[in-house]
Amino acid sequence: MFCFDKGLGKIQLSKSLNTQGQISRDDVAQVLVRSLHEAATNKQTFEIIQGDTLIGEAFKDIKQ
Repeated sequence: MFCFDKGLGKIQLSKSLNTQGQISRDDVAQVLVRSLHEAATNKQTFEIIQGDTLIGEAFKDIKQ
């Protein structure tokens, strides 16, 4: 669920999350911009929620 809280810059990112949670619109925007520069996200889907991993570090987990 989207929330209007200030972004924390930390997320949980996976090709498939088996949990629900919330995420700020700020963090979603940061993830979208970052995903434009990540080759691993090209033609891929992934799910995000608020988490403990910095956004830049979270993309390392999705790379194959």
